[in-house]
Amino acid sequence: MFSFKKTLCALIACALLASLCGCGKTEENVTDSKQETPIQNESQNISNQEPKETAEEIQALVSVALEKLSVVPEYPEGYPTLEDVVEQYEKANMAVGWIVGTETIPVYESDTIVVNGLTYRRVRPDCHYGEHKLNHHAAELGETEKLIYDKETLEAYLATLIHPDEAREYIIDIKESFDISKFVEAKNGALYALPYPYLTGGYGTDDTYELTKNSDGSYTFTVGYTLLNDDGTVRSEKSRKFGYVNVDGRWVFENFVVIKQ
Repeated sequence: MFSFKKTLCALIACALLASLCGCGKTEENVTDSKQETPIQNESQNISNQEPKETAEEIQALVSVALEKLSVVPEYPEGYPTLEDVVEQYEKANMAVGWIVGTETIPVYESDTIVVNGLTYRRVRPDCHYGEHKLNHHAAELGETEKLIYDKETLEAYLATLIHPDEAREYIIDIKESFDISKFVEAKNGALYALPYPYLTGGYGTDDTYELTKNSDGSYTFTVGYTLLNDDGTVRSEKSRKFGYVNVDGRWVFENFVVIKQ
């Protein structure tokens, strides 16, 4: 499997290649996730136009989103079923994949900023629906629920899927080697991302799932998956176990990682 550092190296290589055409536009200071003040003396810009919303407007949208994300679902009697947990697993795999580089986060292609020579695109606040649904079922979605505007709302969304402590760690670890951030925030607070995944290979597609109840009321969720040789033949069968626990009334995964990376 690829390490997280290799993941970031692949992302950086893709981003550098894709950003070669992002030159010659109006400069702007962009606030990085680890700094209180705007980054200075860097190649930065906004394509087309400045973000329309003011910082106050973005913060108002953030407040509404955080309020929505803080609402604990009313779970039906008999929850969780295997189907429920598999659906949440797929969402968690996608969201964490945005950070580790195995998934492409939906973005606005024409709204870009360049930081340190890398082109970032503005994250769609309805990105949690996933690229496929947004691209092929937009008419059915209508006015979609918009939740993700900045790193705080991204973390809050992750915390609806995985343990809140782990969600926080993923946000902290967004910035790793080479001082490159997967996400940055513009002056108004809007979230931008390097939306380039690396290609994963060597895995089968027919995963299996099992849900087992533990004596303390929590669950163990087991994912079975296949490792393949270069010629597509089966190399070995593997499995990974995750906790599925109730934290302050909300069911989330514990010790969560993206397996196929």
